[in-house]
Amino acid sequence: MSRIWPLVFGLVIGGVAVCAEQAARKPLMDGLVLQDANGRLVHDDVNDVWLFDLTSDVNEPRAKAPAGTDFTLLPCGTLADMIDDSNDRLAPLYRLSVIVTQYQGRNYLFPMHYLSWSRLREPNEPPQEPGEAAVAGAEPNVPLVIPPNITEELKKRQPLRAQPRVAPGSAQKSRMLVDVVGFIEQRNGRATFVPDAFGLNVSAQEYLLLPNATLEQVQRLLAAAPDRVRFSVAGQVSAFGGKPYLLLQRAVRAYSYGDFDD
Repeated sequence: MSRIWPLVFGLVIGGVAVCAEQAARKPLMDGLVLQDANGRLVHDDVNDVWLFDLTSDVNEPRAKAPAGTDFTLLPCGTLADMIDDSNDRLAPLYRLSVIVTQYQGRNYLFPMHYLSWSRLREPNEPPQEPGEAAVAGAEPNVPLVIPPNITEELKKRQPLRAQPRVAPGSAQKSRMLVDVVGFIEQRNGRATFVPDAFGLNVSAQEYLLLPNATLEQVQRLLAAAPDRVRFSVAGQVSAFGGKPYLLLQRAVRAYSYGDFDD
């Protein structure tokens, strides 16, 4: 009997550990905004997507993810700016403000703002390879020892106010689409929003839809509908690689009430 209790105790501890691991892997809530996510920008050459590899834990009341977790970054103007910026940095280390999306059990990040933690590379200086020690000051929350004489000199100086680095035209890369009527269709294997106001093409522009919970709900509705469904949508439009992308925030079914033919 005495040999059974250690076995039972071990099984209980193992079950608790498995439950904790499953809870840690639970997807984050769709629409959650994270202000201070620290990580490394990484390009997945196989799938041709950009990832954000967390370098520190995310530990917020509604969001917990350990360091080392990879999230796919959604294509947008901010991501394009980050890629350009990383080409000039010693290491692609960033702090992001993001919108978290959830689609088919997976999380994605829609970056809104970024701050680099790495200095600019000197001319002809090679970029830091993955796994190399980070340069001093590149990683956040690392104490930096300043000699006393330098500290005294710094106290006498007026504070410097650095200007944020903004890529040309970045302010025009994001805008809102509000109450635009059209169809959501699969085109070339991608979910696409096609504006169409009850038979009148209001715009020749089509938008590739980014994965989130709203898109997943729309696709379930379309799968159950016998006829084409027209939606009035609202969301955030951004450009990446010369293509317009739309992050849906609302998609409401639009009815003609028999006044127009669908």
